[in-house]
Amino acid sequence: MRRNAAWFAACAALFTAGAGYIATVSPPVGPQRGGIAHRVATSQTVRPVGDVLTLPGSRPVDIALTPDGKTLYVKDNRGVVAVDADSWREKGFLKFPAGGGSMHGLAVSRDGRRIYATNSASLLGVATAIGSDGRLAWSRQITLPGPKSGGASYPCGLALSADEKTAYVCLSRSNALAVVDLDSGAVAAEIPVGVAPYAVVLSADGATAYVSDWGGRRPKQGEPSAPSAGTPALVDKRGVAASGAVSFVDIASRRRGRGPCRTGAVRPPPARPPGATRCPRRTPRRSRPRRACRPGRAYPRRGPRVHPVSGGVRPSPRR
Repeated sequence: MRRNAAWFAACAALFTAGAGYIATVSPPVGPQRGGIAHRVATSQTVRPVGDVLTLPGSRPVDIALTPDGKTLYVKDNRGVVAVDADSWREKGFLKFPAGGGSMHGLAVSRDGRRIYATNSASLLGVATAIGSDGRLAWSRQITLPGPKSGGASYPCGLALSADEKTAYVCLSRSNALAVVDLDSGAVAAEIPVGVAPYAVVLSADGATAYVSDWGGRRPKQGEPSAPSAGTPALVDKRGVAASGAVSFVDIASRRRGRGPCRTGAVRPPPARPPGATRCPRRTPRRSRPRRACRPGRAYPRRGPRVHPVSGGVRPSPRR
């Protein structure tokens, strides 16, 4: 008993030494438990299903598959990586000529020979696949102008038109969607959208561009906000971004539409209260009249009824 007490006292003295701090060692970033799980830089453990390809020194941010499904292109912090989809091995790499990779933005042409990627140096790079062995070469660099306040535009997501003559690029710091003429390499227009546009997708008919705004909508007067690259962004009490939005851009007029909401943002439908059921579209036939209900309105669901004499539970009537 005395030996155990002495041992605990020694441990307590060891932990309290050094101004009362206890040193802890976090697992390193990378494969864990024999490669089954992977620990990422955010101290989270990911257990992917399927095969895992490790790219040393790489931080992947976007992927794009060729139409024939044979090559997967990966955009990372260094450049563009070509991966053989069948053998799941790296077969080529092309470094950005300047700067590093931005957070998002990679596209492949229909023939799979041209790869479009944005980077942090305000460039839209066009790479050409040389043969089928994964070799790539930059064939063009298009400079995307920054905001009026100065600095880089930090382009992110991009989408190609059906004829692949126009590229629509999200300019994160400019809060705009750039319309780039790929023949001349000039920026034809900059369409204002929400705060910090991240990704863009074109509709099937090519008439509308849907832009996800990472910083959400513009804050109104009196709402809490914080500067983000020179632009006020809506935040909560903790100072964290409190809005997410999708801007609807009309391609023909090159203007942002209002969409289903005034701010052009997609908002989730209002949540129904617990125990509520949606009013049916058609009123069932009944022998007695019932109150009229409006489509979309939530009504409380009836619970079981108890018999006044036997105490048995009778099922609730169907609505």
